[in-house]
Amino acid sequence: MNELQSVSMDLLKEFVRLCEALHLRYFAVGGTCLGAVRHGGFIPWDDDIDVGMPRRDYEIFIKEAPAICKEYYYIQNFKREEEPDLIYIFTKMRDSRTAFIEKGCRDKSFNQGIFLDIFPLDGENRDPGFWFRSKFLGYKIAGDTLKNGRPIHKLIRLFLKFYPISLEKARRKLDKMFSKYDYETSEKVANYCGAWAKKEVMKREWIEPVKTLAFEDITVNVPGNYDAYLKRMYGNYMQLPPEEKRQSHHDCEIVDAEKSFTEYKKEKQQ
Repeated sequence: MNELQSVSMDLLKEFVRLCEALHLRYFAVGGTCLGAVRHGGFIPWDDDIDVGMPRRDYEIFIKEAPAICKEYYYIQNFKREEEPDLIYIFTKMRDSRTAFIEKGCRDKSFNQGIFLDIFPLDGENRDPGFWFRSKFLGYKIAGDTLKNGRPIHKLIRLFLKFYPISLEKARRKLDKMFSKYDYETSEKVANYCGAWAKKEVMKREWIEPVKTLAFEDITVNVPGNYDAYLKRMYGNYMQLPPEEKRQSHHDCEIVDAEKSFTEYKKEKQQ
């Protein structure tokens, strides 16, 4: 975990550098925001870093950051059209010198280095059926990564085999649904790519203007009213969870801070 978090910190430092160079807004979200507030850095058992960006800044980052980031970092997003089997519609920034291979993704060809998650924030979507349609398309995109999940995932996966839409179209359709309403003019905004569904919908005034807090040996932006944000996400967020729940949430097959995912792929093919 210490080696993983060390690589993640380097990713965060590069991400912050890129945002400053491009004059883009960002803020820590999810467990990274909670870690900054409660621990002054990583939650000890957390295995990744999560940041959010208003949609306008997010799209600029996708287009312009690849040209100025360090050569071993990879800005991973389906809009770059470089990885046809990519199962995410949000962005990951990867360290290509490392490996973070989740069980459901071991047969995928896309970059699977240790990562930092970058989520777009959009205006609240109140369209009837939005949550059902978005969940359905999300399952379509996840595809066979659901095969190791709960029985309901297996049933949905079987049903989706007969749903006539390609992975590429499903990703673009879902992204369009998420970005339909403007972050800048909405009273409420949302991280639709987050793990907490409707808990990820919040008042925009909770986010900006941002504040800065210590995160390990640097400072990072956090939502200005991080107390309201974290209460919505986690309830009594200063209360530590029971010891049996203090564990990472990714189901990993391989995590290696010194060996590239490409080397593991080659070994498997031999």
